[in-house]
Amino acid sequence: MKKIYIVIIALFSINMVYAQWQKFTGSYNGPNFCLSVSGSNIFAATNAGVYFSNNNGNSWAQVNNGLTTNNIPTVAVIGNNVFAGTYGNGLFRSTNNGASWIPMTAGISATYIGSFASNATYIYTGSDVGIFRSTNGGVSWVNSSTGMDATYVYTMLINGSNIFAGTNYGIYLSSNGGSSWYDVSNGLTTYNIYTMAVCGSYIFAGNSDGGVFRSANNGASWSAVNSGLTSLIINSLAVSGNCIFAGTGTGGVFRSTDNGNTWASVNTGLPNIAIFNFAISGSDIYAGTSLGVWKRPLSEIVGIQEVSSSCNVAIFPNPATEKLTLDLHQIKDLQNTSISIYDIHGQLILQQATEQPQIELNIAQFAKGIYIMKVNNNKNILLSKFVKQ
Repeated sequence: MKKIYIVIIALFSINMVYAQWQKFTGSYNGPNFCLSVSGSNIFAATNAGVYFSNNNGNSWAQVNNGLTTNNIPTVAVIGNNVFAGTYGNGLFRSTNNGASWIPMTAGISATYIGSFASNATYIYTGSDVGIFRSTNGGVSWVNSSTGMDATYVYTMLINGSNIFAGTNYGIYLSSNGGSSWYDVSNGLTTYNIYTMAVCGSYIFAGNSDGGVFRSANNGASWSAVNSGLTSLIINSLAVSGNCIFAGTGTGGVFRSTDNGNTWASVNTGLPNIAIFNFAISGSDIYAGTSLGVWKRPLSEIVGIQEVSSSCNVAIFPNPATEKLTLDLHQIKDLQNTSISIYDIHGQLILQQATEQPQIELNIAQFAKGIYIMKVNNNKNILLSKFVKQ
């Protein structure tokens, strides 16, 4: 039987359309190594300096005044400040959304700055000589690398009181604010860790040629979870609800909804490009790629998969306030049918089984917003969108 891709019913319409990534016209048309999103503001780190959009990516401008190099591997919005890490010229800070930059290198012996993280007490930056931390908004820094053998720190992840550092020597963990570190690389088969993320009770790490690794015990041990991935170069990981996204070097974007056990590509609309970084803001996911910045609504990706046949389903009223009726008459076999409702971020809100051709759902306690309905009987999967008023 010929395979097709399930699509999402457009809001207030019964027409089915294919969901896909869209490129931002005007973004830097080369490598966008890192994205940082704050409200409608987006900052992109590129090899042509920093690009800035204040309207959700609809238009862009270079903001390099004060930078002494255009080679920018990372950028981060932290509080009211924007930080830019460079290749060769250290760290810069802007207090005016990138209109001007000043160096912030007091106490930093590094020239390469590759990552940032922050909590209520410290700002951390990863470099080519370990980790530095600041208590005064980046004005001055102290080395915070005791116990590390690594020379390059590519990524950092803060999870409660624990700080993980992905390095060229594997993964390190600190539970005392970065004052000391110890190696937690047991089970890793390669050691260049480019990205890390947390989803529920699991920690995930992506590296240069071994794919995605997962830990269920706070980093004490790791195991590879690569089923479905066509590229084992993992540049970026991001999490929204129960969805984990992996940006790869040669295979585009992959998504897992089962804690990394399996992965499926979600590349419709993307050319064959490398994915360097993700940012999730509101109802959208942004991807910094080797060919500009791309965007896609999260609601389009939740539950998308390849199935063997399709069917029609009706939801009414739509929008709804208290009750929602689901008409499944056109599904021939309702045995083992399940209904799942997700919010716009992919979080499962409701799930129940049914074998009835029409079912009424109580949504009175749902928050106002857009939701995705998934009907699955192991033969057909249909995604529909509805609004709770």
